[in-house]
Amino acid sequence: MPLSESPLPWIAQDLAKGHLPSTHARTFDFDGVRQAHSLMESDRALGKLVVRL
Repeated sequence: MPLSESPLPWIAQDLAKGHLPSTHARTFDFDGVRQAHSLMESDRALGKLVVRL
């Protein structure tokens, strides 16, 4: 599929507007990557963890 036909921009917009459910649980800055990894390993993360670079 050509990138210009990808539905990703539409999906991102609908997620941002709250029109689609998201499993996003928490966002960490890069300095918090150890904390994110620890949370993931402990099975206490109920959704997606995002680390900002």
